[in-house]
Amino acid sequence: MKKLLFILLILCLASCSKSREDAILAWNYYAGENGVEQDYEEAVKLARKAAEQDDAIGLYVYGRCLDEGDGVAENFTEANDCYKKAFAKLKMEAESGDMVSQCFLGRCYNFGFGTAQDYAEAVKWYQKSAEQGYANAQTKLGNCYYNGNGVTKSYTEAVKWYRLAAEQGLARAQYNLGVAYENGDGVAKNKSTAIMWYKKAAAQGNEKAQDNLRSLGVYSW
Repeated sequence: MKKLLFILLILCLASCSKSREDAILAWNYYAGENGVEQDYEEAVKLARKAAEQDDAIGLYVYGRCLDEGDGVAENFTEANDCYKKAFAKLKMEAESGDMVSQCFLGRCYNFGFGTAQDYAEAVKWYQKSAEQGYANAQTKLGNCYYNGNGVTKSYTEAVKWYRLAAEQGLARAQYNLGVAYENGDGVAKNKSTAIMWYKKAAAQGNEKAQDNLRSLGVYSW
């Protein structure tokens, strides 16, 4: 599965500009997703390079690194400048239908990066992206339903979106789906199914899934 995700990532990057390619890779290094091991320093290097070309996602990722002090010294002023530039560019790209930009615009609204925090707007853009099949947006939309941010809380709806992303191989979604089955949130409680999804996430290096497996007495994945 990890190899398949990496192949899909490469195919996606093949259709992108060089700056967008760097930006997407930067996010994957930052988040440790899609078959890429987390590496903040590599994320900073690629994000800065993309940001210098005014790439919207590059600006967003570099802003996150500066904001959190991940791989670079904290600089809230510069981070805020990056967020504001990213938001303006992401909004234009999202309105043109780009599913990746729609998801990142949702993040801006969700966390108040470059704009006022607005959960309802975050849901709106996550939904647009999720309906195009973007796994990250499906997971974020699932989180909104799970926590009741910007929508009426619904574990059933959360599980629906987590499952769509999990079936695409996204480790965070697989972990979230495992939690739902372990707790009986939106689905019938099922320990064996929870373990199955935890194992899929754990095999991709998801530490939370690994911890949950250990707590359930499972030590191999």
